[in-house]
Amino acid sequence: MSGWPPGPTWIRPCWRCYPRTVRTRARLQPLPRTWPQRAALDRGWHTAECVGPVGEMFLEPGTSWYEACAVSQEPWLRRVAATCAWLPGESVRRLAADPDPDVRHLLALNHPLAPPAIVLDAFTAVPRHRPYLLTLPRLPRTGLGHLLDHADAEVRALAAADRTLAEPPLRLLSDPDPGVRRAAAANPLLPLGLISFLLDAPELAEGAAANPSLPVARLHELLDRGGLPAAASHGKAAPGRVRR
Repeated sequence: MSGWPPGPTWIRPCWRCYPRTVRTRARLQPLPRTWPQRAALDRGWHTAECVGPVGEMFLEPGTSWYEACAVSQEPWLRRVAATCAWLPGESVRRLAADPDPDVRHLLALNHPLAPPAIVLDAFTAVPRHRPYLLTLPRLPRTGLGHLLDHADAEVRALAAADRTLAEPPLRLLSDPDPGVRRAAAANPLLPLGLISFLLDAPELAEGAAANPSLPVARLHELLDRGGLPAAASHGKAAPGRVRR
């Protein structure tokens, strides 16, 4: 089509006719604009809960374009920048301290250098993406004592598994949520005698059986009780038996 894409002379007469999002896009990212830039800009209209971790596009805008977005006064553009996994360290530090929570959470979900503090903040604030955040090595697993009384059960469960707590998470063994109880039962800070006792408690046996403090002999006993007897003494599994 001749004269496409439209230029500023075409946009001005229709300025007041378009929805707010269209007007904002035209104001903040005037033409000419590449298709990869247009696709990346679509990420900024939504919250971190909606966007989550993004995959690499077939054609990505250049890093310099994302860096320019990172210093914008507009939160929309800074959110776009936060979805770029290869932003340099200076831009990451800037966005990690951004006043807009969605900027920080998108950075936590998408950048390998996101500080652990904002990854933990994203875990507490963006429930939809907790399964993904749990796979990240940047998610803190220690120093979580302040979250033991959190209103969200999944956050309490994360804290209940902390091996550096000042005290064993005994009270969480009776938490209303079964996931929290299992996480507390698996914490190696629990006394060994209590762990052995929990193995006979139906609701807590799964977590207790996963507790790394259990001695090897006790683990073999559990396997025997589960129908997985030890291998034959000569090193080969007996017929019909599973070797451990």
